[in-house]
Amino acid sequence: MTPQSFDEITSWSREGDGWVGRIDASWMQGRGAFGGIVAGAAVRALEQRVSRPLRGLDGAFLGPLVADVPARVEVSVLREGRSVTFASADVTQEGRPVARYTAVLAEPRDSGIRVEAPPPGTRPPRSGAPTLEAREGVPAFIQHLDISLTEGRIPFTGRPDPGVACWCRFRRPATGAAGLIALADAPPPPFLPMLQAPAPASTVRWSAQLLGPLPAAHEGDFWYRSTCTFAADGYAIMQAFLYDADDRPVVWLEQLAAVFDGISRT
Repeated sequence: MTPQSFDEITSWSREGDGWVGRIDASWMQGRGAFGGIVAGAAVRALEQRVSRPLRGLDGAFLGPLVADVPARVEVSVLREGRSVTFASADVTQEGRPVARYTAVLAEPRDSGIRVEAPPPGTRPPRSGAPTLEAREGVPAFIQHLDISLTEGRIPFTGRPDPGVACWCRFRRPATGAAGLIALADAPPPPFLPMLQAPAPASTVRWSAQLLGPLPAAHEGDFWYRSTCTFAADGYAIMQAFLYDADDRPVVWLEQLAAVFDGISRT
């Protein structure tokens, strides 16, 4: 049986006041599902509830979403103004909280203020760059993506530089804001190559901002660059940009992660 694509796995069924779906094992990342899947299901539910374009999504990952067990998204509109809507999406599984998102959905408005995001910098060709493959120490969900590292190394190789750059795309096209946000969340965080040996890491807080109009299609390569801006006491902060084929930034992402390299979980 062919595993479901990203669009299929995040298109949950309406059930009462919420949306219900389940994730198969091919989309797992350690104990739980790839975070981009959880966010993607929440985004698609938000977009069905609110017709305005998604601008930003802030999330807290409260626990793992396990494979093959039904999960549920419930959306609440917190405030709706003339051009901006604030909404929340709660993801639960068997009554247990998995993630909570706060979203800003807003109409475009005329403005004389314009500041461009940083350019992508030098982009080496994909050919010859090492490609991430699903294997021991690499999450299962990587099988659904084509990621070629041009800067940084494979996770857990002890590289001192806190940065990663790569070409990336879904092997089967993913669409909409959900697909772009998930793609920006897919490459290895820049702190993982700094570790000498495999160690678990869990996202605690996560924020994604959509930058301008979305590209018409997500079928080609995107360019990703991330930096670990601070790490101490078992926590790391990273920032990343995702650029389309025309060098236009489309997603900015920030993440706070807990890293368990030799420190016991509590």
